Amino acid sequence: MNKIKGLILTGLIAVIATVLGNFFPIIGGAVFAIIIGLLLKNTIGVGADFQPGIKLRNKTCCKKSTAMVDYLAWL
Repeated sequence: MNKIKGLILTGLIAVIATVLGNFFPIIGGAVFAIIIGLLLKNTIGVGADFQPGIKLRNKTCCKKSTAMVDYLAWL
């Protein structure tokens, strides 16, 4: 249950980054997600209660999506 906050936060960042990426396709959603994450962490900060969800999202989604992109690049 303690992972929910981090998962919601990363999901919200992903949605915002996707919308911004659609408005500015040259930059792309991934770049916006990185920028939003950096700004959030360095200005407001992310509490310790968000960390388990962020780590889970990093372990599962990011690694699997990177592998999927690598696979699709070879098709």
